[in-house]
Amino acid sequence: MLAAMELLVASTYEPALHAAIHSTLGDDLDRWLTSGTAERRSIAATHGYVTMLAFGLVLESWRPGVRQLALQAEMQRVATALASPSRARRLPTDGARHLDESAVIDTGDVLWDSMLRAVLTQVGTRGFEAATVQSIAAEAGCSETVLFRRYATKREAFLDATRRMFGAATALNVTYQRNVAARHSPGVAEAIMLREFLRPGRDLARIIGLEQHRLAQHDPLMREALEYEQRGFRKSFTAEHPQLTTAQVSARIHLEFVLGMGPVLLAQLHPPAWELALDTVTVPLLDPAL
Repeated sequence: MLAAMELLVASTYEPALHAAIHSTLGDDLDRWLTSGTAERRSIAATHGYVTMLAFGLVLESWRPGVRQLALQAEMQRVATALASPSRARRLPTDGARHLDESAVIDTGDVLWDSMLRAVLTQVGTRGFEAATVQSIAAEAGCSETVLFRRYATKREAFLDATRRMFGAATALNVTYQRNVAARHSPGVAEAIMLREFLRPGRDLARIIGLEQHRLAQHDPLMREALEYEQRGFRKSFTAEHPQLTTAQVSARIHLEFVLGMGPVLLAQLHPPAWELALDTVTVPLLDPAL
């Protein structure tokens, strides 16, 4: 599965590989996720949700302690919701505008911000191995010497950019989803968040995320950089759900990140996925009383 993920991520930079994957897996997803009748629309949504779960579980498999997580109860909740989908509704148009930025970076120093965004842009455009210090400096509008004054290596710069990006992005995502949930419901907010992760036009941010997770499979420092954003989220999540045990909190948080990354890969393979009626799954999962 990890080897397959490597090929999928690499295909974002290699046209021939991209064409080969889309002529096989892409065609299968097109058939599996195509909706027509109201009943078929619900089936396509359940297929899409399962696909995102599968992709996300592989992409997040590098996280420490994953093998020890007790996910059975959470998966049973998901299975129950999938078995009894609700009727699709017209979702609010609340758009997550912060996701239009490929990287949320704010160090307080304009040139520093420019360098960090350039690192992410170049990695997203070329891949980590192909991005060069020269191309990063050119993107940032500075000299290589200036870049090296901040960071000894390209890897060091990418790690710092990743820490800052994920810390800010996670906070914005949590705030956005809470605000939508307060106006509507948790299930509707979850469907909207997934829709926004899948929305067309956000490819660069998605590719950066895929490359970060690919590297995390091999690089302990990248794993630490991606773990950075989980600390504050874990603390606030635990405070909001005092009824959950430590094991339940760990399982829920892991699935939150799984469903944060699953849509990223699905959007690259099946762009129309953002139109799936995912509320048919998220509402019975998170709003069982509705």
